[in-house]
Amino acid sequence: MLCASIVTGIVRTITQEMIAGILGQLPATELRAVDHPLRKILTL
Repeated sequence: MLCASIVTGIVRTITQEMIAGILGQLPATELRAVDHPLRKILTL
């Protein structure tokens, strides 16, 4: 596993627009499958 500081830096560089753009490309069935885990990971 990468060092915690590296992972934190990577996560901080991910913008909301990047996530929205990628999720906008997913079919509805796949989006529903990742919705809850993604919200949990991002603490939304």
